[in-house]
Amino acid sequence: VWTTMAVGAILALLGFMFNLNLARAAGVFLYNNDPVAQSAAVIAVGDCRFTFLTEKVLRIQCGDIGSDPDAASLTFINRNLRVPPFTHSTNTSTFVAETDYFELAYSPSSDTCSTELHKSTDVTDAVRSIAYPDGLVVKDEAACQQACCNASDCIAFVIKAQLQQNNQNCFPLASFTSTISKEGRTFVSVESTNIQVTSKVTNVTWTFGQQATGNLGGTISSFNEVSPASHDYLPLEDGILSRDGIAVVHDQSTFFRPRQGPVPAWVDVTANRTFKDYYVFACGHNYTGCLADFTSLSGSMTMPPVSAFGVWWSHYEAYSQEALFDSVLAEYQRYELPLNHLSLDVNWHFNNVPAPCQGFNGYDWNSSLFADPSAFLKQLHDSTNPSHTPIHLSLNSHNFDGLDACSSYYKKVAAAIGWDTVNNDTIPMDLSNETIMTAIFGDVLGQVDTDYWWMDGSFSKWDQCGSIYPWNMFWSTHLHDTYMRHVQKKRPFVISRYGGLGQQRYASGFSGDAKSAWHTLHCEINMTKTASNVGFAYWSHDIGGFKSPNPTSEMYLRWIQFGSVAPVFRSHGTRGSERRMWLYNHSSLMFEAMRFRAAMSSYMYGLAFEAYQTSLGPLRPCYYSWPEAEEAYTYDMQYMLGNDILVRPISSAINQTDHVEIDIWIPPGDWVEWETNLAVDGNIIRTVRVGLEDMPRYAKGGSVLPLLPEAQRNTLNRSAIVWTLFPSIATPVGSGQLYEDMGFDDGYINGTYATTTCSMSFDAVNKTLSTVVDGVNQRNGFESISERSHVFSLRGVVGLQLPSQVTCNGKPVQQNAIPGWTMELQGSFTTPPGTIIVDCGTQPTSQATTMHASWPMK
Repeated sequence: VWTTMAVGAILALLGFMFNLNLARAAGVFLYNNDPVAQSAAVIAVGDCRFTFLTEKVLRIQCGDIGSDPDAASLTFINRNLRVPPFTHSTNTSTFVAETDYFELAYSPSSDTCSTELHKSTDVTDAVRSIAYPDGLVVKDEAACQQACCNASDCIAFVIKAQLQQNNQNCFPLASFTSTISKEGRTFVSVESTNIQVTSKVTNVTWTFGQQATGNLGGTISSFNEVSPASHDYLPLEDGILSRDGIAVVHDQSTFFRPRQGPVPAWVDVTANRTFKDYYVFACGHNYTGCLADFTSLSGSMTMPPVSAFGVWWSHYEAYSQEALFDSVLAEYQRYELPLNHLSLDVNWHFNNVPAPCQGFNGYDWNSSLFADPSAFLKQLHDSTNPSHTPIHLSLNSHNFDGLDACSSYYKKVAAAIGWDTVNNDTIPMDLSNETIMTAIFGDVLGQVDTDYWWMDGSFSKWDQCGSIYPWNMFWSTHLHDTYMRHVQKKRPFVISRYGGLGQQRYASGFSGDAKSAWHTLHCEINMTKTASNVGFAYWSHDIGGFKSPNPTSEMYLRWIQFGSVAPVFRSHGTRGSERRMWLYNHSSLMFEAMRFRAAMSSYMYGLAFEAYQTSLGPLRPCYYSWPEAEEAYTYDMQYMLGNDILVRPISSAINQTDHVEIDIWIPPGDWVEWETNLAVDGNIIRTVRVGLEDMPRYAKGGSVLPLLPEAQRNTLNRSAIVWTLFPSIATPVGSGQLYEDMGFDDGYINGTYATTTCSMSFDAVNKTLSTVVDGVNQRNGFESISERSHVFSLRGVVGLQLPSQVTCNGKPVQQNAIPGWTMELQGSFTTPPGTIIVDCGTQPTSQATTMHASWPMK
């Protein structure tokens, strides 16, 4: 529940005074939104207003509509969409309307706020209405009911039987969890029955004011706020998809007006709503279309920088630069492991200092640990660090209590904001204060040697007044994002906990301080895929868990394997824990999974671009593609990685036979088992025994995946691509695409990028496979590299068989040569033994590369 806050005489809240000239860009973000729907989409009837936003999405506003109904909210920022086809009419005082997806019926003459009375009950875990946070005094139950009807967020109320000494006796409620018997009080739930929306697909009807059913779930704020305890599933917040065909968002997020002109971040808050505001997603089972509609209204899914998709190192320990280089980065080089991103917890700055200094906070590098932060950052960037790979850096800000007088930035910020320093009072991190925030970002955060910020969870405590607490995490993420994009001129990447619907506009999630336990891993797998149901596609989990005790070697291995097919691969643990893989048993298997992740990073990066374009996250529940299959819902520990790979991470320990036995639903179609290259028919339940060296993965027949070489440690390098081909008898033709851009700017938004397409065709009769890699398609001045090595990994129906002839660019090539071909003998987590690898050598990227292979006729 969010309210406004006065700053001076103006209702101003949250943003920057940056002098910027912004051009309208592609995508929908807070700086280029238009919250006013086209007039032809809006129909007012009685005291309600209906906006047909898309053929699947309806906005319903009822009550006093006069209070700026077209202002943007934090969740929904853009309503100026094409008017969808719909019809409407009034028949015997009932207004009816319909699109291809839903029917609407509204009887204005009915009581807008009817009630269902439950005598002698009260509620537990109730949240009071923002309109009446302290309750109010009324003369009778009818007056309390009317107050509830007038409040935009009220769904129930409690009234005391007797009024004593003018104490409040009416308490409108925004939410509650259950009712309990309590003497002398009456609980009343408020239900509007005069508006109904019916899905034409499922024939399920939702009644205004009631809870919609069948929601497929969204995500959580973090494991700090919601713990799985010993259970296998977390209680997820609702998403915008429903198996019953209708999901409803009761929008109570703050209304605001973005300022005109060169101010992209700061907004002016409008008055509180005086009406109820619902968004009805009546999408039926068109889940992918529903997500596209959601982001067109709420904002595009942003794209993390390219380094985020490689392998991370993070640990909550007070490493010095020397210790970090010697005991961590040098070991990555020693074991030939990929490393692309380094994240430092709060120990990077001065810590454990005496009062009045804030020991858990700070922005001054600890000079006893890092003598020259600028030189340290340069060594990370230019590969002169001991890992010999370019590394990007994120720092944990974790500011709870403000900027104290011990900070080297204190006096400069105090002077900028007019702060009295006589008593060395701490400057509050007040998100509602524009002056303070401008100084904090410009004079503090912008001066620290780092690439990105890891907010952790602390910014949720920045507001000193407490009235916008639930909003702070969301908005501080936005402020970081805006500063990076528009002031520092780089692609934003801020790591925070989830702040609610709309946060898909910002980059990555940090899922908090989870326990190192099997049930935590189980819950992470499930909730990471369902987070795509709200567009929050880039959860970053602590691989291995955060809290002690250490994971077992087997548990850590399984966590790493999940990380290899998760949005972000980031190991982390608390002080005293151990996360250096080479110190565990099964380390060689862990290394293979890390190399697989690095190889997959080019494919994952392409999925991120696809997510920006289509609103489908890299991890996708199976019901996106097979919404009518019961198994797509019940087998909920598996998911699709893009449209090409079915994965089922393991979240339980092996049995006495050194295997885990699980059931996997193989969706309809033809598939190739990743570990064996064997063809698998779809639409079956398959029982598999999984050893420590495996994680079930199945590639869809016809898939073409652009991977990096397995031995490549620098995932920013695209000088060689391994086109991994999965032709099948049923799907002999397919194609895949490599996406590339500068990696750290907004080229994906502005259209400055390049794509390279690989097409394949398999002739089962003549036993031939032909592939063509087109010349690179460069857009809007983007310049790809001039040369690239094209390698082909032959999987599926052509795997495990020696070819009789192979040609590259029309010329025959020989076995064990370059250009030439080899058979993978040993095998790995990335490539099974027996796979044929064809290396056509380095070619100009402007030219096409062809590969043709044939097999003996039998």
